Amino acid sequence: GGPVALDGRAVDAVAVVAMVAGVALVLWSAVALGRGLTPLPAPRPGGVLVTHGPYRLTRHPMYVGVLVGAAGVAAFRGGVGSLALVGGLAVVVAVKARHEEGLLRRAYPGYERYAGRSKGG
Repeated sequence: GGPVALDGRAVDAVAVVAMVAGVALVLWSAVALGRGLTPLPAPRPGGVLVTHGPYRLTRHPMYVGVLVGAAGVAAFRGGVGSLALVGGLAVVVAVKARHEEGLLRRAYPGYERYAGRSKGG
């Protein structure tokens, strides 16, 4: 047979689930970070390494949440342009995460051990 046609309602439903899941993961991550939450990649002076909550599962759950939510928005909107924007966002997030990892390694002596036992993101 030919290409499989996707039901628009099913795609929309999956897109909405992805958007909600992405927002939920971002919020859970923010709560876990608490006072350590900052828009900058550098950890706050005097902060502590957070390894609980969603940080048990991955080192960058907030970035994962943003990407999952953005993928949901792209799927809901449709079109190659939306998907390209998510791809561009993924590149930006990957670069930021790599930079942040170096800062975290310098700030927290236990980061290397944590990084060895957790998923990258």
